Amino acid sequence: MSWIENANKDLTITTGDGKKYVPNTLNAKRSTDFNVAQFNFVGVKGTLVKRSEIMGAVYDIELYFQGADYLDVVKSFKVSSENKKAWTIQHPQYDAIYVQPLGLGYDDSSWNVTKVTGQVMETLSSNIVRTYISPIDIIQAKKLSTDATFAQSFVTDIPIPDIADVSTMKAKVSTLERLQAAYATTQDEAQAAYNTYNQANAAIDNAFADCFKAIQTTQALISLPAVFESAVLSRIAFLIKQSVNLYASVTGITLPHLKKIYENFIGAVISSICSASVTNVSSADYVTRNDVVQVITLLTDTYNNYISNLDYLQTANGGSPDSYVPNFDNLNDLSTLVTYTISNLFEIASGAKQQRTVTLSSDSNWINIAFEIYGLLPDDSTITKIMNENNAGLSEVLQVKKGRLITYYI
Repeated sequence: MSWIENANKDLTITTGDGKKYVPNTLNAKRSTDFNVAQFNFVGVKGTLVKRSEIMGAVYDIELYFQGADYLDVVKSFKVSSENKKAWTIQHPQYDAIYVQPLGLGYDDSSWNVTKVTGQVMETLSSNIVRTYISPIDIIQAKKLSTDATFAQSFVTDIPIPDIADVSTMKAKVSTLERLQAAYATTQDEAQAAYNTYNQANAAIDNAFADCFKAIQTTQALISLPAVFESAVLSRIAFLIKQSVNLYASVTGITLPHLKKIYENFIGAVISSICSASVTNVSSADYVTRNDVVQVITLLTDTYNNYISNLDYLQTANGGSPDSYVPNFDNLNDLSTLVTYTISNLFEIASGAKQQRTVTLSSDSNWINIAFEIYGLLPDDSTITKIMNENNAGLSEVLQVKKGRLITYYI
């Protein structure tokens, strides 16, 4: 018997409601991410890699329900999968895994078989003792302490900035003010951006006497959009845009003081992304688990790119006047903040709605589709809901063609 046949025979899914399903399966790809930070030291060969806790593995699944009663089984499976409790999958390769589905797609376009595709993510047991301190408060406190660590390391390395440092910092905050003025959606936000810019600009003018205040006020300007009223994803995308406009490339940064400015400014961008992910969150921000995963991906990619750039900027000779080595405490605090934020976002993901898709097996209309998925309400809100979720066009008002992919959330 081949391993594929064995996998098809032995894979069992126990859903949150306790029901067991034994579908056929072809794919069981697995990916695992680690939260890591890299540190290099002058005179020491190699790299110190600090790895935090492993994140939950993500599995791509491809299931097939077939047989004489497959339609009833699929209907039961859909109902079971709406239960918010985690699944237990018994797999011949991975043994027992405790997972939450991130999204499932149903394809009924073939005869006598329904194909189910999607992703599931390993989750911690709900029996694990949880902290009673608000994760939001912890993230905000860690953000402030991380920024303070960065500012202090800057002053330690550059107690008195030179003219080139001040000129660079003034140019950067001018860029930030221009970007934030265009991004602000209310008069209050625009005024806050203007006031914070003026404070940072004045502090930079006085950086020869008080460098710490110059850095702190600049960090405040960088962080300001994290608390704006726009959607979480929009704020994070804008913070990333700030970093790109501040530094389109690091290849031209050669002086150690300018490298230190980069380390501090982009470090503040990343701490702000962590803050934005849990600040002014509305019910529309984390509707589905994919929404949460998208934020996690943006944060992780930005952080990894930052670490890679610092590695590029680092010099081999720590004794040279032109040497530069990123501050260990800075990166350690930032790594802790990023890791904790991602862990909290995974917790949000476990309670978010799942995105589902189904392919129409015959021509239909939005009324019937809404009835089958959400049920009908007197105000027709479920019809409007399903149409909005699928960007229904004018050509589909009367009829939705067979083969149309329908997306919905539970």
